[in-house]
Amino acid sequence: MTVIGYARVSTRGQNLQRQIEELENFGCDIIYCEKKSAVRDLRPEYEKMLDSVKSGDTLVVIELSRISRRVAVMYHLEDYFRTNNINLISLTEPHIGFDTGEKRLAYHMTVAFSEYEWEKTLERTEHGVKSARKRGVKFGRKNVK
Repeated sequence: MTVIGYARVSTRGQNLQRQIEELENFGCDIIYCEKKSAVRDLRPEYEKMLDSVKSGDTLVVIELSRISRRVAVMYHLEDYFRTNNINLISLTEPHIGFDTGEKRLAYHMTVAFSEYEWEKTLERTEHGVKSARKRGVKFGRKNVK
């Protein structure tokens, strides 16, 4: 049985160090690290992590949103983990899991709220961009003469 960690931040400018330290302190044998948005489908380290996790293993994350903010992805992951007897631990969400009905309910609620939070962030960003454009703010690269 292997304890596998997965750390992810959305952009190259963000730092993975805090997540890595917490996963190391937990005792992860292997840690996969990624600097990509969770809403993108091409995440090579995520794919490597999924390929490496086997029956009886445990996947550890800081929080579920590090895996994905999409309900469909997280439900697929739950099905895969439950079918293959893989444990999931979220260090900041100890109430979630797959071994009891209460933990599965908490997992589903956490996943749903995570997707909702992501959608609200997109809406706020869109409103902010529209407001800025009305005020004459230009976005994108500057013209080179």
